[in-house]
Formats: sequence, C-alpha cells, structure tokens
Amino acid sequence: MPELRERAGRRYAVQHHYALPDDAWCLELSETVLVQAESPNPVTYRAGRTFLAAYIPDGDPDLEPDDPHSQP
Repeated sequence: MPELRERAGRRYAVQHHYALPDDAWCLELSETVLVQAESPNPVTYRAGRTFLAAYIPDGDPDLEPDDPHSQP
C-alpha cells in the first residue's frame, strides 16, 4: 500500500518493496491518480505512473528480507 504525500499542492505516492532478482530494496515515487470509489470514502487517490525508482543494494543478499514494521 503506498504512502500518499502532498507537497506544494501536488500529490505523490511513495512505495517500497524488495526486488528479489536484484537483491535490493526498491523505492518508487509516483504521481497520484484520482479514483472515484463507493461510499464511505467517495474520493480516493492511488499510485499512478512511476517517474522515479531507486534501487538500494542489500548489505547482505544471503539474508531474507525483513519488514521493519512487523512485530517481533
């Protein structure tokens, strides 16, 4: 699920995931797209076309990916 951000009146979506073939984390910045949804939230935004992607190499590719938000 992307994090939606607003800066200078424009909306952006930030997503991150682990790219297994590259043994790297991928951080993506996208424009947002307005989506008309059913109630209770009739106006929603989602990630649109990605215009910036950064791949950060894993320090130890032999380790499994770890979710920093998971509970121990």
